[in-house]
Amino acid sequence: MLVYLLDKKLIDGAVVTKHDSSWHPLPAFVNTREDILAASGSLYAHSQTVRALFDALYEGNHAIAFVGTPCNIDAINKMQNSPYGMILYNLRAQVIKIGLFCMDSFSPETLYGFFDREGIDLASVAKMRISSGKFNLYDEQGELLKDYKVSVLNKYKSSSCNFCVDLTSENADISVGSVGSPEGYNTVLCRTPLGQLLVEDAAAAGYLEIRPMTHEELDPVLKLARMKKVSQYNVNARTRYVFTPPETPAEKAKPRIALEGSAVPREPFLSKKLKLKDVKLAKENETVQFTLDNESGYTMEELDVRISLSIDVFEKVAWRTVVPELYPFESMSFDYPLTVADELESLEIMIDVRTPTDNLVSEKISIKALIEKAQEAKAKKAAKKTAED
Repeated sequence: MLVYLLDKKLIDGAVVTKHDSSWHPLPAFVNTREDILAASGSLYAHSQTVRALFDALYEGNHAIAFVGTPCNIDAINKMQNSPYGMILYNLRAQVIKIGLFCMDSFSPETLYGFFDREGIDLASVAKMRISSGKFNLYDEQGELLKDYKVSVLNKYKSSSCNFCVDLTSENADISVGSVGSPEGYNTVLCRTPLGQLLVEDAAAAGYLEIRPMTHEELDPVLKLARMKKVSQYNVNARTRYVFTPPETPAEKAKPRIALEGSAVPREPFLSKKLKLKDVKLAKENETVQFTLDNESGYTMEELDVRISLSIDVFEKVAWRTVVPELYPFESMSFDYPLTVADELESLEIMIDVRTPTDNLVSEKISIKALIEKAQEAKAKKAAKKTAED
């Protein structure tokens, strides 16, 4: 498709993703057939393609094909359509969006470290492919080197993917993926009149061979897309169920009044007045409970609370909510669910609370330390009971 656009002089070039010998993504602007073909193939890691697009625009290119995952496509779509969009007011910029199907993306820092521990030399890997629930690695001869169940590699998945609801790049002009298509084909969805025109013209010119999908072929696409939409639950649940708000006092705290002609003073010590307390495991190690106490004499507004788990450098199960107001000497209680019980001792819980202007709490707590603390408390209680008996 990109070669067709280039040959017909419909684009100055394309933003694609290559990779180095260690399979780290290299976003690039390419404008030759050879470079386009060299960038073919799948790479299951985030690529900073938006930066490559703007570099290409700054260099004087105006018509560009942009290839990216749904999150990349969403960024470009907003830049084209938002009233403050960075592409909207560049009258010469024409961007054709070619979106890839994407279920999950992985963190190279952790996934490739796992491959290294498994004794796999990434320099000898010629192709990566996810198919039928397996992550497959192939050599130069096309022979399978190793395969892993995708579920085994979930711990290395990028945390942002937990909140993505778009499998098929819904905001692209053309969406491309392998789901639902037979061997040797790809599934192509034309989402805009421009996308349909380009695909049909490329086929008429002999660059593509196309045929309509059957209902049986489309069903797997719809099924997987619906599965991805379930992530919307994570988006909604993290803002509703992670904390218990305090009771609203009968009378709100009165705002501070500034002296005439002066601004309302900010309290430099405010960040020291939101206290993290009583962190402990509860419900048979199924949740972490803690409270946040407002020990200042002022109402704290727009508290952005973020709680997540981390293992090594990888973040898991991030929850976030915004608390409109926390009144003086009131507290909030949290009951954060631990959904990865098999890895508890290797995890840390990260608690971050900030306002639009201040970082109030930033703590990282070892789950292993909480387990040891709970065991110690249990042992002391048992010893005390034995002494009393």
